Amino acid sequence: MNAIDRNRHGRSLSVLITILWLMPAGISSQERVQEYVEVNQVELIVRVMDRGGSPVSGLSQKDFAVTENGSPVPITSCVEVKRRINSAAIASGRVPATPRFFLVYFWVWQDSEVYTKALDTLFERIYQDGDTVILSLPVSTRVIQRRSDIAPVRAEFERDLREWTRQRSQNLESIIANLNRLLRDLIENDRLLATMDTDWGFIRAFETFRSSVLSDWQFFRSRFLDIPNRDFKRLAELMRGIKHQKWAVVFLQPPTFPTVHPNAIFWTRFENPSQADQLRNFSNEMIRLMNSPHEPEVQLQAIEQAFIRCNTTFHLVRMDTNRDETDKNPDLALREVYSDRQWTFQRLVQATGGKNIQDNIPDRALQRIADAEDIYYLLTYRPAQEDGRTSGDERRLVINCSQPGARVFHVRSMRLSEVEEIRLAEFHCDATRLKFILTGYAVRMEGERLRSDIRVRISAESARGEVRTFTRDFDTAEPFLQVSMDLHFPHSGHFQLYFHAEDRFTGHVVKENQVVQVILADKPAVEHPGGDRT
Repeated sequence: MNAIDRNRHGRSLSVLITILWLMPAGISSQERVQEYVEVNQVELIVRVMDRGGSPVSGLSQKDFAVTENGSPVPITSCVEVKRRINSAAIASGRVPATPRFFLVYFWVWQDSEVYTKALDTLFERIYQDGDTVILSLPVSTRVIQRRSDIAPVRAEFERDLREWTRQRSQNLESIIANLNRLLRDLIENDRLLATMDTDWGFIRAFETFRSSVLSDWQFFRSRFLDIPNRDFKRLAELMRGIKHQKWAVVFLQPPTFPTVHPNAIFWTRFENPSQADQLRNFSNEMIRLMNSPHEPEVQLQAIEQAFIRCNTTFHLVRMDTNRDETDKNPDLALREVYSDRQWTFQRLVQATGGKNIQDNIPDRALQRIADAEDIYYLLTYRPAQEDGRTSGDERRLVINCSQPGARVFHVRSMRLSEVEEIRLAEFHCDATRLKFILTGYAVRMEGERLRSDIRVRISAESARGEVRTFTRDFDTAEPFLQVSMDLHFPHSGHFQLYFHAEDRFTGHVVKENQVVQVILADKPAVEHPGGDRT
């Protein structure tokens, strides 16, 4: 990874260390030994909810049991994590020690000034320098990374929001007006009703009515419902790599579609009961259609799992839809439509310990969210070693909790090869210096501080068996640890260099071995055992 790539992905910590007696010379490419990583512990994010859906606190390692591919595996640690958006650090006005990431998603259909008040609350009472905020609609996304971004980016987003709600409101008004017209045509067209004795006129009018309603329904689905969930899953996968505390807040208005009101005077205008029954059956058919899922459940479950993996706490603010349009048309009623996206949001709230709030004042709901406590557990366990009968590295996981009536939410499967683990992004030696870059290590919150726990050990063994070791601990919260070491060997000869870095939070280890030939002009060469000289 070159310097440009590193700068794109985040700041790096550079440390200069001098080791008094190591100094390498040239390195042959044939002498390099391939780096390898030991995965001897796996970290899992686990949330436990009671019967009422509230997070359970106070659990310890003995309260959990983990099975991997159906077999129990030992739990090596359990850490309870408690956090809230309005923590003491934020309330005191200090810049938060931990970077924070907020996804604010508007799944709404009608324009309202309450959205502006919600954004006022977000940026006046919650936002702090260093936060990243994504303002998102189904069709657009705006990113705020610094305070100076707020005014211009917010103005652009509110313009997008007004245009989005304006178009959807016009679409719904058009559908309502068309349905009302179709009902009038069905009842009041004297030319068609004149042939009621044969039902020919009604049948023709009813088929026109039915096909037009179904056409409006398809148009409604394309504008309100058919927004790919895969885009939402991709967002979760991108968020997984962000080393921030992460929250998502969704403001939601349930989508609605007009149907014939069950108690409308309209029904009494049919002289032939069979005609009313035919229309009533179609109305019930439409209600069933409106309540049917459109995407496979397995796809929606994949989105839930993706957000559990990226450790994002989801909150949902549900607001009522204004029904003024149907009040002008007493024969019609607006019914809520089943939405795969809304169902996904509700599952995410449940699985990530968030709040599901019904409130038509979203700024008040946002304040409740900011004060809510989030509780989860970091479990580490030792994975079973693969044997000759095991194909691949996929592990199916089940986590049970001894708490009566509790529900446990966690990732259900994983691949060891995809476990986020400490890695050498770069390893290089020249005549006087060893340089390496580590990445992929765990970063955790301790108190109000985000930190890692990395131990680096470097040993050098001479041809005659002399071994000297250097050890250094690091606790950087940055995504890359870049280290540069001066190396000074005591004499010429061949040395075996052993590099060992351990992520002490997870137990993952990365190693690198290398043979180094050292030639010092003012130091005598050292004989190998057996009399050979170098």
